[in-house]
Amino acid sequence: MDSRRDGEADFVTAARGVLADLQGWIGLESWAILRKDDEELVVMLTNDETFGMHDGLTLPWADSYCSQVVEWGRPEVVSDSKDSFMLTRGAESLISGVRAVIMVPLRSPDGKKHLGALTGVHSEPVPDLERHLPAIRRQAALLGALLGHELSVQRDDRREQTPEAEFTDVLTGLANRRAWDDALRSEDARAARYASSAAVLVLDIDGLRRVNAGAGHTIGDDLLITTAAVLSGRMRSVDFIARIGGDEFGVLMPETTAEEAGTVMGDLRKQLTSAGISASFGIGQRRSNTGLPAAWRAADVEMYADKLQAAGRRIPRQTSVPVDGEERPAPADQKDREPYNGPERRKGRPRRDGDLMGPEEIEAAVTELTDAEAEFLDPQAKTVNVEAQDEKEGKEAVVAAAAVLGRRLTSVDALLQLAKDQLGMQVAFLSTFEGTTGQQRVRNLIASISVPLTVGQLQSVDDTYGKAITDGRMPAVIPDTTKDPHARAMQVTRDLNIGSHVGVPLHRRDGRLYGTLCTWSPGADEALRDRDADVLRAIGNVVMDLVDMEDRTERDRHKMLDRMDRLMANGGPGVVFQAVHSLDGLATVGVEALSRFPVGSGRPDEWFTSATRAGVGLELELAAVRNALTILPALRGFLGINVSPRTLVSPAFGRLVTSLPLKSIVIEVTEHEAVDDYDALNEVLRPWRERGMRIAVDDAGAGFASMRHVLTLVPDFIKLDISLVRGVDTDPAKRALAGALAAFAQKIGSSVIAEGIETAAELSVLRGLKVEFGQGYHLSLPGPLANEMRKDDEVVPEPA
Repeated sequence: MDSRRDGEADFVTAARGVLADLQGWIGLESWAILRKDDEELVVMLTNDETFGMHDGLTLPWADSYCSQVVEWGRPEVVSDSKDSFMLTRGAESLISGVRAVIMVPLRSPDGKKHLGALTGVHSEPVPDLERHLPAIRRQAALLGALLGHELSVQRDDRREQTPEAEFTDVLTGLANRRAWDDALRSEDARAARYASSAAVLVLDIDGLRRVNAGAGHTIGDDLLITTAAVLSGRMRSVDFIARIGGDEFGVLMPETTAEEAGTVMGDLRKQLTSAGISASFGIGQRRSNTGLPAAWRAADVEMYADKLQAAGRRIPRQTSVPVDGEERPAPADQKDREPYNGPERRKGRPRRDGDLMGPEEIEAAVTELTDAEAEFLDPQAKTVNVEAQDEKEGKEAVVAAAAVLGRRLTSVDALLQLAKDQLGMQVAFLSTFEGTTGQQRVRNLIASISVPLTVGQLQSVDDTYGKAITDGRMPAVIPDTTKDPHARAMQVTRDLNIGSHVGVPLHRRDGRLYGTLCTWSPGADEALRDRDADVLRAIGNVVMDLVDMEDRTERDRHKMLDRMDRLMANGGPGVVFQAVHSLDGLATVGVEALSRFPVGSGRPDEWFTSATRAGVGLELELAAVRNALTILPALRGFLGINVSPRTLVSPAFGRLVTSLPLKSIVIEVTEHEAVDDYDALNEVLRPWRERGMRIAVDDAGAGFASMRHVLTLVPDFIKLDISLVRGVDTDPAKRALAGALAAFAQKIGSSVIAEGIETAAELSVLRGLKVEFGQGYHLSLPGPLANEMRKDDEVVPEPA
């Protein structure tokens, strides 16, 4: 992401111009911008054509002369390297032929942080080099100010990152795996651009499957939510936190050294332990020559080793929900951390006239809305017009207000943020009444100040504003709690520091009381009126629609997780094999592994889709791959396994296949899922392909990325989708496309496998089109591994 405004200077462009000017003006042969990246000295930019320097070159920081200048104040000018012992022994001496050096530190605008160094080198001594030092210091000061500003803008951008609903984990509110992949790619590009450090931390909750099986998924969900709260409470606002697997979380830490990452890991381990959660951890440090994907894989290896080491000595104590009214313990230093407010940590703002949209802005925005939405906006009041409206009209008004504010109402938290901003409050939360237990649970919370509430927290319903408002003992709008005798007498007023309050009860569609939607601020607000309660009621109606939808989604998710538990308890997905034949002679050359699930439980594609929606798609896919791989010792020919691009780049898949005989494996990359970063995918595949693994693009022609997959991955096999093969003998268009793909494959060194051959006529046409391989019911049916594909005397082991 490029955060520069129009007209702003770009550091890289400006720096290249400065290096070129210095080269022509002072005469030194080569100039460079150097940066410290953890324990490495990195050449960020250079115009060198003499000494073999290049952008991205790394040297040991501790041994460098740059470290001596920056940290110990060594001379910035060395006219002749023979006169400087420190330079001749420094890491820069690895750059052969350097005799003269000028090295001026780059500092942030406030002078407190070292950002790097502006460096010039020459192959001959330069006796009068020091006379240029004042001018070069001025250039370094300008570059330091520009770089410091650009890095500051980048940090601000990270703080403002709030994933859209499609990039959000529905349970924890954190970013999901798709958002993690995007963030990893973006931060890697940013770190490469600025030669800055970054670290990846991964953690995996120990024993979560046992908790789900023994106590139920609701208890397991509480563990995940608590872990998310601990992570959000400890990490900086510039860090990126995601749930990247069923029980696995990832943290991307920009501008973080290995030592700092280790400190974070220690803090998190301590805080999770105090919350009754045992987890395994791993850390990976970005290196300029490998990047963040390699750091993620290194962190995963370390985490896996930590889990294996801990398995024999640590018994997880997985307390998860409060018992008998107790509150869940907060992380040790939660008071000093940025509060966790659900999926997004936002900066709230009090209601001020300057913050509200003016009539002209409202009217301009209204033109973008439908007539039905626009008539419920009052440009003079600059807020939602809900007076004398029914429930349907109130919902339309909320949608219109959200459109004016540029918000997508795709989550309850987005609506709470809207309520908080519309009423000018500091806190908004949704609570539910827990049946007959006499307790209130905080379901969603958005706050721009630190408050002693957490999502999931239980409290006695008797001492709550929500109960008092529902019973009619307290008005919906309280501009000043010191003037309301009931509010003044309640302990919760003092505990939460409530100065002004607006709250309304919420009901299900059938009229049952659900809970309350409340907002408050520490200070009094005499501007609050009854119409503010009307605004909150209108928002509450939309909230309840989303609550019903989220509850249905949650029920479906738990149902899928229960199905997954039963499936995994019985060994995971079943596997059958469909032979791949040479169409010339019909000899069997390999098999494709196909997953099978219990009879009547749904098609395989439905299982994988539901698992992905439930957040356990990776686990199901890995289980399917693991069971398919059990036949490798007995197999004659190749084994084709279907793997999504997202699973391919996961470290867990690498652990599964790296030690196997890769020449016997063909990875069939499904064509139905978009690839966000082909470079990263090819980088993961490269070492495996060098060891003999082959790649097939599956279902070519069926989805939205087939030819791009083919052109970018250059596969060994192109598998024609069944939709192109079915009726190829009678459809000229299909016949032309199949023939073109076969000719194209031959030119790039690939082979075509036709899927779904079901008639002799189809087989005959495909042979005539020079399609080399095929599979389908006309050739052989899926089933157990055929004897002809077994090695002599080999027995297929049962899946683990």
